[in-house]
Amino acid sequence: MVSPADNFNILYYYLLFFAGLILILRNSILSLKQPNPNLLELRKQPIYYWIIGFIVAYLGFLLLISAWNATALRTLTCQHFFENSFSNLKSSKNIKKLINCQLISANFIGNIKSNISIIDLQKAKLEKKIATVYRANVPYYYRVVLLNNKDRIVFTINWDWERDDIPDGHRYIIYLKKDRRSFNEKLIGNKSLIDISELINSLFKLDNKIYATSNDVVTRINSFIENPTNNTIIIQDNLVLGGYSVFILGFLLVIISFSIFILAPKTLYKLSLEDNNLTCQTWIFGKEKTIQYPLVDISEIVLEQNDKNGRYRIILILNCGEKLPLTGYYDSTIEEKQQIVENIKIFLKDV
Repeated sequence: MVSPADNFNILYYYLLFFAGLILILRNSILSLKQPNPNLLELRKQPIYYWIIGFIVAYLGFLLLISAWNATALRTLTCQHFFENSFSNLKSSKNIKKLINCQLISANFIGNIKSNISIIDLQKAKLEKKIATVYRANVPYYYRVVLLNNKDRIVFTINWDWERDDIPDGHRYIIYLKKDRRSFNEKLIGNKSLIDISELINSLFKLDNKIYATSNDVVTRINSFIENPTNNTIIIQDNLVLGGYSVFILGFLLVIISFSIFILAPKTLYKLSLEDNNLTCQTWIFGKEKTIQYPLVDISEIVLEQNDKNGRYRIILILNCGEKLPLTGYYDSTIEEKQQIVENIKIFLKDV
């Protein structure tokens, strides 16, 4: 079920997306300005490139935000405790044994998102639901759920495909150790950030490490509860590599979008009565190219229609018969381009 907060976030992202598109589309592909009576400027804006760049940047920022907010590392530490730690354990047969756990969730760089204490863990359970997309002939998603007398806590970060009959892709790691000192006390203490390198290095030094499926996790936890061979069990659902992959992909998309904005082709035409020249400045991939034509060489300014698609472009016809296109065939509307042609003719009427 989607929470009201999630609905608000989705609405916010939609509004942000459409607001950005509207700001871009408010700009015209052609922009005609007259800074002074002797200068007329016609600027061709790369609107389509801006739209593509904005969409790429938007997707990139969404991936960056998702990678930062998502849980990529979840560590469950469980230990055996007794109701009265000062009792004589050898002579007391009725001492109650408790399994107390700590469940820590962090993002891909180790920033802790939640820290949950689970008192008197009773058992672990494997839940399944029908998969909407079939993969490797497995029709269900699976996840691990922890149960005590009061609560039901989901351990698995997200639904997965893993089963005993699928050998690939085991993402769970089970650590068994005989040291009664808390794993979280040892590695985390009162910090709000997990040192991922310290975490990984320390985990590799533990007594035993097992790669497991979700079904293995349930079996191991229940076996640990019923028959404690080790004092501590640590189980990790580790999607850190996926978090880094999403973050890097988002970062690359943002870089690509900025490159699109910077390198998009732009054209500026300057008609100057002071030096009687038409200056064409074009920027393609950051490189500038400038060409000048004398205004007296311009014999006519017309709208030319493409016979195939019915679209129009503005062209200058030079005395030698050469056609100099000021625009491409970018749409089928004629009013805006007719107005530009009239303004240029008025500006050049005394040339």
